[in-house]
Amino acid sequence: LVGGLALWTHDLIEEAFFGILGNQLTSVLRAETSALDQWIKDEKSQLDYIAKDPRVVRYTEELLGAGESAENKIEAWLHSPAREELLEVGRTFTKTTNATAFHVISDRGEIVLSGSDTETGLTIHEHLADEVSAALRGRTVFVRPYRYEDLVDNQGGGSMYSFVLGPLRDPDGRIIATVARVQRGYGPNSLSHILEIVELGETGETYAFDRDGLMLTESRFTLELRQIGVLPPIEGSRGVWDAGSQLNMEVRDPGGDLLRGYEPELELAARPLTRLAALAVAARDKPDASNRRGVLLEPYRNYRGVEVVGAWEWLSEYGFGVATEVEAREALAPLRYLDVVFGALIVLLSVFVATSLLSLFSVTRLRRRVRELRELGPY
Repeated sequence: LVGGLALWTHDLIEEAFFGILGNQLTSVLRAETSALDQWIKDEKSQLDYIAKDPRVVRYTEELLGAGESAENKIEAWLHSPAREELLEVGRTFTKTTNATAFHVISDRGEIVLSGSDTETGLTIHEHLADEVSAALRGRTVFVRPYRYEDLVDNQGGGSMYSFVLGPLRDPDGRIIATVARVQRGYGPNSLSHILEIVELGETGETYAFDRDGLMLTESRFTLELRQIGVLPPIEGSRGVWDAGSQLNMEVRDPGGDLLRGYEPELELAARPLTRLAALAVAARDKPDASNRRGVLLEPYRNYRGVEVVGAWEWLSEYGFGVATEVEAREALAPLRYLDVVFGALIVLLSVFVATSLLSLFSVTRLRRRVRELRELGPY
């Protein structure tokens, strides 16, 4: 009875512990996603404010008109007086909003205005066509971090940017172009920075990933990944530099703990997504928001091959998922202590029962012996 009661109590405590752990993971994830959502809304509001500035509208109309009436529209854009005026207005806004650049994009996807002469006239990459189209239909959209060379048809130096796109309307309300605020994808006031606000314990981290499992933010363990050779140095037009995990690491299961020297048998592209990432990507098209989030309390391997537990949510509005994970050894440590204590109690109980049974057996044998000794010969 005591043993049964102990096991029942253990199960209750274990169930309560997992409930608390799940709530803790979910709370951290919700805090991060709420901060992220508020940051993106602020970015959108700032862009809408810029797009409504009469100077921006007037100079953009002049710039577009100069290109339409010229044989070489790129030269016309570069030498139009409206360009300098618009760049000056843009510099004012980027200074006050901590952005890095201000662009104007035509309805054909051409960069009409850029602070760089070499970027003017370039075409936005085709995989951003949906975002540009949404802006031309009147929506203000956030675009997750991309490498520079993925934003425009040009070779870049490895820099990463996120940006906000929105419609630019003339005085009659017609959409004549798309405006963009470009922001570095790393450092202060970036997507990575927002998701670093809350860190859970010594091994907890929150990161974002796209539908292909590509990490959109910096890992907490980038230094470790460099040391074991998972993130080798990158060579580019600006020389050689240490690679970060952002846009260089995929959330895939290597099959074993990379930190303990495990060498994956499969190439990166052949490895499956981690269990968490696979669930998040599979849920991206579900209409009910409650089905686009979840908690995994049974340990699984993360992108480093380390067993973790975590919570996830797919943000359909922005087209990427967010995960909060913590190593299982840290998260489940109290449960191991509980198992040790209850194990010790069971052992003590077993010893007590065994001792009691042995004593009972000894007493029974002694009684039988006493009965035998009560008769001696004929007496």
